[in-house]
Amino acid sequence: ATYAENDADTSGGVGDQEGYSLGVDYDLAGPWSVGAQMYRGEEKTANNDNEYEAYLVGGSRDLGAGVSWDVYYYYMETKNGTNGNKIEGNVIATAINLSF
Repeated sequence: ATYAENDADTSGGVGDQEGYSLGVDYDLAGPWSVGAQMYRGEEKTANNDNEYEAYLVGGSRDLGAGVSWDVYYYYMETKNGTNGNKIEGNVIATAINLSF
């Protein structure tokens, strides 16, 4: 779990940001581990407060010494506080990690 706050030190708090995240990982028997994370935050602008949300679920498989394969699903959303406009996105991603 994390919490972060950025004080822009401006009149009316314009540019201030804050947010928090939570996550959990679990090692399954064998070479797999799975996890989930979420983030929620907001940013104050001159006219409104924008809100952000992001969710991730994924898995990782150990392929050998120093090599792993990851697969993820992300859902992200941002909302404009003044007019309520919302932007959503979905991402499916994969990666090979090398450690040496």
